[in-house]
Amino acid sequence: MKNMAVPPALILVLTLVLTACVQAPVRSMPTGAESAWQARQATLAAVSAWALAGRIAAHNGAAMEGAIGGAAISVNAILHWAQQADDYSIDVIAPFGQAMRLEGRDGGVVARLPDGRQISAANPDVLLYESTGLRLPMSSLRFWVRGMPAPTSVVHKALDDAGRPLWLEQSGWRVEFLRYTQVNGLDLPDKLVITQPPMHLRLVVDRWDL
Repeated sequence: MKNMAVPPALILVLTLVLTACVQAPVRSMPTGAESAWQARQATLAAVSAWALAGRIAAHNGAAMEGAIGGAAISVNAILHWAQQADDYSIDVIAPFGQAMRLEGRDGGVVARLPDGRQISAANPDVLLYESTGLRLPMSSLRFWVRGMPAPTSVVHKALDDAGRPLWLEQSGWRVEFLRYTQVNGLDLPDKLVITQPPMHLRLVVDRWDL
C-alpha cells in the first residue's frame, strides 16, 4: 500500500489548532451559591423603595470624651427607616419617647433632635457622631440591612447555599446575618450584628415593606 504524503500546509494548520486547544485558559464557572448571590444582588438593586421597622441596641464599649463619669455610650431604641432611591427618613425613638430624625435629601442630611435643634451635614456618618457620639457607617448601613455590600469598597463574604450572605466584611466592619424572613418572595435579613471594635450594633427588624 502506498503511503500518502501529508501536505506541509495541513501539518502547520493542525499544529496551530492543537496548540490553541492546549493553551486555551479554563474559565472557572461560578458555584451554585455564587450564582444565586449574583442573582440576589440584581434583584435587590432593582428595589429602590423600601421601609423597615425594628429595634436597635448600640454601644461603643468605650468612654466618650467629655461624658459624665467617663461612661460608655449605649443606645436602645425603636427604629423606623423609609428609603426612596437616595432619599431617606430615619426615626430613632428612645424608650421614654424622645425621638431623633435623620432626613437625607439632595446629597445632604439633617438631624432633628429631641430638644428642637437641627444639625446638618453632607455626610450621615459624621452627623450621627456629632449628634449622638456613636460612630456608625450609615452610608453603608442602607445596603447592609438588605443583605447587600456597599458599592464603595472591597467586600469579603461567606454565603449559604441559597446565595444569602452569612457575613460580610467591608472597610473594617463585620456584618453578621443571623436570620432571614421572606418578604414578597424575597429573603431579607431580620436580625443582624454589626461590629468594629469597640463599636457594636444589634438590629432586629420587626417588619419589612417593599
